[in-house]
Amino acid sequence: MADRPVAVREKNRAKKTLPAGFEIRDSGIPGAGLGVFYCGDGGLPIGTHFGPYEGHRTDEEGALESGYSWEIYKSRHNDYIDAKRETLSNWMRYVNCARNEEEQNLIAFQHKGGIPYRTCGLVTSGAELLVWYGDEYARHLGIGFDRLWNNKSSTKGGRSQLTPAQAFPCPECPYSYTSQIFLHKHMKRSHGDLYGRLLRSGEIKVEPSLLPYVAASYQEPIGASPGTVQSTSQIPAEGAGRHRCEKCSKTFSRSHSLKVHQRIHTGEKSYHCQQCGKTFSTSGSLKSHQRIHTGEKPYHCKQCGKTFSQSGHLKSHAQLHRGVSTQTTM
Repeated sequence: MADRPVAVREKNRAKKTLPAGFEIRDSGIPGAGLGVFYCGDGGLPIGTHFGPYEGHRTDEEGALESGYSWEIYKSRHNDYIDAKRETLSNWMRYVNCARNEEEQNLIAFQHKGGIPYRTCGLVTSGAELLVWYGDEYARHLGIGFDRLWNNKSSTKGGRSQLTPAQAFPCPECPYSYTSQIFLHKHMKRSHGDLYGRLLRSGEIKVEPSLLPYVAASYQEPIGASPGTVQSTSQIPAEGAGRHRCEKCSKTFSRSHSLKVHQRIHTGEKSYHCQQCGKTFSTSGSLKSHQRIHTGEKPYHCKQCGKTFSQSGHLKSHAQLHRGVSTQTTM
């Protein structure tokens, strides 16, 4: 389902891109601000596509500071798209994160370098659109994405309002989830080896409704008794890469890449800006930041010659020459 075409940087652009049959009003999630509701006749069938999610490209630091970011994986380095700026984004910035599997009706996934949403159940008239990410998309991302997602959910009124009775805490990191299935998905992606050990030992609870999910994940028989996994075959082995992160099991072909990745877990920021003292986890982030002080603008627009300090700013600017933002109708 295509957005309404609206020129980039137009006032209230995000709201104006909302397709017919939807409205933006106060969310049904306490403290979440605005949300998107379907108000058309009949219902939206499973498999209805929206998007992609629009915004400006940013770095990891910028993404973590915003509650409107998604990570886009690439073969060498990941990009981030941030919809914080309303004039550069579309209506999808107002879709809130689901708090549990029962209320989820959208799945976010990656397609051709963008993040579209797809309905995963019948959406009836009057229902609020609530999104969670798909397994295939998240499989490519490490624990750094959990930091981004936790921030996105908290900003939208999610995780920060959990009580101990509502929460399913991860035994390995500080995150908690409102649904056991979301906890399992998180552990499967970010703590694969530990997850396998806890399943085999029965230390992690497996409700009867989750048995098919766990069985499909590891292609092994699942015991009928909740909380146990009777294994007759191997849990998937450790990653095939030569350099493996002991925290999240993500693998890398070079030891340097592993060291850079591990700063996500340690919080180490060893690169210091001599001008203002701000610290960064990678030399690339520091170099990008230093352009604020030097005024360097190495990215040039071939059409008008205007220069920019960030590649993402150049990409956003290029949309002005096209008149409207790039749209994908799926």
